[in-house]
Amino acid sequence: MSLRNMDISGPYVPVAYRAQMCRELRRGVARIEGELIERHCKVCDDWWPADTEFYNSTGGGLHYMCRACFASWRDDRKARRHDMRSAFKVSKPKKKRQVVRSSEANSIFDDAKSPLLKAMARDQTRKTA
Repeated sequence: MSLRNMDISGPYVPVAYRAQMCRELRRGVARIEGELIERHCKVCDDWWPADTEFYNSTGGGLHYMCRACFASWRDDRKARRHDMRSAFKVSKPKKKRQVVRSSEANSIFDDAKSPLLKAMARDQTRKTA
């Protein structure tokens, strides 16, 4: 059974390559406590079990911050973006649609200075007559 076809329900530990695990242990990002692999959250500076119950999984392993820190960061980011968008949002006054009667439209076109509008007005009156 391949890893892609596995039904994963609940928390799991992503498969880490040996080189990746050695690098994380050397850098101090991960540590082994008994039989448990723990990972260090850079935001809250705490150690949590290295599984998907405490960390979001990425394509190649686990995220660098725990789920609680990620949730608070996401909420703060949403609030900042909302404030920024509302600061630049300019409310435009709504235009009221006006109903123009045909007799009023003819007088508007008669008063117009454009020869094109006058021609349109003449055509309009010919069609109605």
